[in-house]
Amino acid sequence: MIGWLMIGLSFVLMLGSIVLGVWDGIRNDYGFWQFLLRFVIMLLGLKAFDIGFFDWVLLCNNGFHFFSHYYPETNGVYGRHLFGYNWKTHLAHIVLNFPFAALLSWISTLI
Repeated sequence: MIGWLMIGLSFVLMLGSIVLGVWDGIRNDYGFWQFLLRFVIMLLGLKAFDIGFFDWVLLCNNGFHFFSHYYPETNGVYGRHLFGYNWKTHLAHIVLNFPFAALLSWISTLI
């Protein structure tokens, strides 16, 4: 149950940051390219946090003993050898960030 609450909270926070970014951009008369730069930085920053914290700290270095605390059977399984196991997914997300940011920017200029 706590996992679902964390997922819900993360989606609300992400949506809130986008709404705040659009609102501030409209208030400051942003054009398409300014919105695009803002959203690209936001999305790439989110991906960098995902790779740096979730993959490297929690998964590869067993940071805070997060997974082993909730799933004791994973003790000794996680390690640095796992870093980069999902590089194709990360690369796809990074590539898809640009058209998604462009779409958000276009919608923001229409508002």
